[in-house]
Amino acid sequence: MIQVLEDYQRAWADRVKAFQLQRRIVGVEVAAGAFFNGKEFVLPVNNEFRAQEALPRRHRAVHRRDGTTMFWTEPTRVFNATLKKMESKLREERYVGYIDVNCMVNSNGIYPLEFHVTLRLPDDQYSTGRDAHADR
Repeated sequence: MIQVLEDYQRAWADRVKAFQLQRRIVGVEVAAGAFFNGKEFVLPVNNEFRAQEALPRRHRAVHRRDGTTMFWTEPTRVFNATLKKMESKLREERYVGYIDVNCMVNSNGIYPLEFHVTLRLPDDQYSTGRDAHADR
């Protein structure tokens, strides 16, 4: 890993001024998302649990989204601790659309990892069988 990071530093130092390495957190991968109408989040909240790693490797699906459970609810603890806190900034930026945050959650807390802003319905990939991120 150290060699890979040093190679990245040599190759990208002139373009990438800051690099953040996230500490490994053991927990459950959870995402919370909702549509933002420019003023506030529109309920319900979309919740995803990504359980791929819970299966033995030989039984894991080939598609990276297989093993994901998704459902809609009223605001959850994960939503309130993450996306809800972004509401004023999204309003200030005049953002309109769907946004979600991927987190690791364990008994010590909720650890946001990344935000996703997509131009699709959150369950689109499930109904079509197509992974919206596969084209990247």
